[in-house]
Amino acid sequence: MTTRSSKKTVAGLTPMLMTALSSLPLQAEEYQVQAGDTLMSIARSELGSAARWRELCEINRDQLDDCDRILAGMTLILDAESDGSGQTQSTAQAEAVPDAEDIATDQTAETPVPNASENFLPNDSLQGATIGELGGAGSLPDHWDIYFARDSDGAAAVVDVTEDWIDLRITQNGGQGVVHVNFARRGSFVETTPNERWEFTADLAVVDDDESGNWQANLAGSQWRADGRSPSLGAFVFSADLPLTPEMATFTGTAVTGSPDAALVDPDLRLVSSGPWTATFRIGAPTFKRVSGD
Repeated sequence: MTTRSSKKTVAGLTPMLMTALSSLPLQAEEYQVQAGDTLMSIARSELGSAARWRELCEINRDQLDDCDRILAGMTLILDAESDGSGQTQSTAQAEAVPDAEDIATDQTAETPVPNASENFLPNDSLQGATIGELGGAGSLPDHWDIYFARDSDGAAAVVDVTEDWIDLRITQNGGQGVVHVNFARRGSFVETTPNERWEFTADLAVVDDDESGNWQANLAGSQWRADGRSPSLGAFVFSADLPLTPEMATFTGTAVTGSPDAALVDPDLRLVSSGPWTATFRIGAPTFKRVSGD
């Protein structure tokens, strides 16, 4: 159930202004979470842009400890400007619009457009990283995740943290496999549509290596359906076989969501290997930007 503010008739406005006002989007004040909702889906349907999910999370920090976890039945505030009288600030301003130029400006501001400069990853500051073994005292930055796939097996630890990077030691014990360091764990995947081009950039180095030479680093990602459930709709590679050195370097690449069912993407540092190995990777906060789409 969505509660929306009502627009009132404003005396003295010209017919042109009244027509323009009637076309302005209604501003929702509250939203009751339904089963299957995410902050992204709510931001898209109620605020006009999925990219505003961070704003939605911050507005509701009094009841959200984790932006990944919302529960059916919660009532979320959608407008931080609401004065509690049943009328949002944006509605009050619409009632006092002095001319058509201001209305055109408001309509332009409400139209969601791709922003090539926006980082769509949920954590661009390494916030939440702590030193220690993962699964123990250590933690990756908020929203990051690591998992061992395709017969790989091992452990990881954060061994150093600064404002600019973390050092992540990974031990792979299996005979082969793929280690994924995800920068948007499931529940925080980035919304997309088919045939969108994305740019993935990361600052990376390998500061310690057992010199086994059995791993290969790639910037990659997976495509998912809207519910994010397995199996994925296929991987896509942004930059393969990265020539990592002890000095930090910037790696970047672009790729297109090719699956016709693609609705979500998750970018990761993907370590493809055969045989056991141990290495410590220095990782800066990556960026994931929409470049173009249909």
